[in-house]
Amino acid sequence: MPGRHTLRFTARLTFADATLGVETRELPAVVYGIYDSDAAEGFEVRSFIDAAREANARELDPLLPPVAFGRWLQSVAKAAPNADFEPAHEHSWEAHYCDERLAVERNQSAAHSPVGDLCTVAVLAVADGHNGIGRIWIRTGRIERAGEGFSWTAVPASLEAIELRSADLTTLSGLPALLALPVPAWPSPDISMVPEDIHVVREGDAVHVRAFVRNGGTAAAREAQIHVTASVEGVKRASRTFLCTVPANGEVEVAESLALAAPYGEIVVHVLQISDHTAVAQWAPDPTPDDGLAFRVVGREHAPAGYADKLLKQCGACRGF
Repeated sequence: MPGRHTLRFTARLTFADATLGVETRELPAVVYGIYDSDAAEGFEVRSFIDAAREANARELDPLLPPVAFGRWLQSVAKAAPNADFEPAHEHSWEAHYCDERLAVERNQSAAHSPVGDLCTVAVLAVADGHNGIGRIWIRTGRIERAGEGFSWTAVPASLEAIELRSADLTTLSGLPALLALPVPAWPSPDISMVPEDIHVVREGDAVHVRAFVRNGGTAAAREAQIHVTASVEGVKRASRTFLCTVPANGEVEVAESLALAAPYGEIVVHVLQISDHTAVAQWAPDPTPDDGLAFRVVGREHAPAGYADKLLKQCGACRGF
């Protein structure tokens, strides 16, 4: 039914060994709301979405006109060649705990709590060639404990975040200029790996590896997956995987000690900008996708003649010596 609801759960655990008895656990409550635009009972829930939809745009950003935020966003989308937003449609608005956004960015499951700040999210369709979705998070309320129950408290609408692929926008007034640009001109990461940035020190049956992954682009590469592998003749012997956010026009360093008992071999560093760990909504294509793999030969004096050239032919789009 429309309105505010609280669900409380108790788990009762029994065991095959009857001497262990029965254990009862109180689980976290679940607080949620249902609203129907035609039902008066849903008004208190709907009011948190209306607070964002009808918020004075100038109060969200002093450079914007004093009009309803939903209408302003619609006018911006209509003026852009690659965006669409219809504030009258219910699917244009979502309600979430504000902390959910940070959990998605970090590829984590948000720790469940029935209390927290509430955000209304304006969902903006972006025709960027990748069926993109932009999201504008507006803080509109908070759920707090009140005795044995929970209270829903409205707060003045304020901008929480703007998610538009890999662009890092901090103000709404910067949105029209970005949407007016052709998609290839949008901020994007450009991560690369070169063999000169792989440093190897041999010590017995181990190699100590330090590698620098660089991003020459205009946006951060979030949760890039970096594989560091010790192999011989292309056959993996040991590896380590890192997840790193590489800042725009910056770099990250990864270091690891890997087992390599053979007299010669290679250290391979492979950087993947998109993987199972990537928040797809924040991903943008790398303009130079073939420069994320590099290697360095270890024990060159023991390797067969032309060993590095052989590896180059095997790996295709990579660099190494």
